[in-house]
Amino acid sequence: MRDWTHKRTLKAAHWAGCTFTKNMKRHIVRTQMQADEYASFLKGFSRTLYKKKSHYARKLLLGEPVTVIYRNHSLDDFIEMAVGLMKELRLFASMETLSVSEKETLEQKVLSIQKHLIQVIDSCSHTS
Repeated sequence: MRDWTHKRTLKAAHWAGCTFTKNMKRHIVRTQMQADEYASFLKGFSRTLYKKKSHYARKLLLGEPVTVIYRNHSLDDFIEMAVGLMKELRLFASMETLSVSEKETLEQKVLSIQKHLIQVIDSCSHTS
C-alpha cells in the first residue's frame, strides 16, 4: 500500500495531465558539499557535454561513463593565427595597386586557404 504523499503526488500529476510510467525517475538524492568539493564538481561538469548538473551527477553516482570534452589549445591558437592571416590577405587583395588578375588570384588563394583550414579543423576535432 502506498503512503498518502504518493497518492497526493499521483493525484496532482493526474490533474496536471501527467502520467507516471515505470521508467519515470521518482527518487531524489540530495547531498551537501564543501566549497572546494563543489568547485571540483563544477570544474568536472564544465568539461562535459551535459547541460544539467543533475545529469552529470547521476552519471557519476551510478558509475556510468561520462562524456568529456577535450579542447586542443594548440589548434585554437592555430585557428586564431590563420584567421588573422586570412584577414590580412583580404586586406592586401583590396589594395588599389594590384591588377585585377592579381586580385583574383589572391582571392582564389584566400578561398583555398579557408577551405583547407576547415578541413584541418574538422580532422583535428574528430580525433581529439
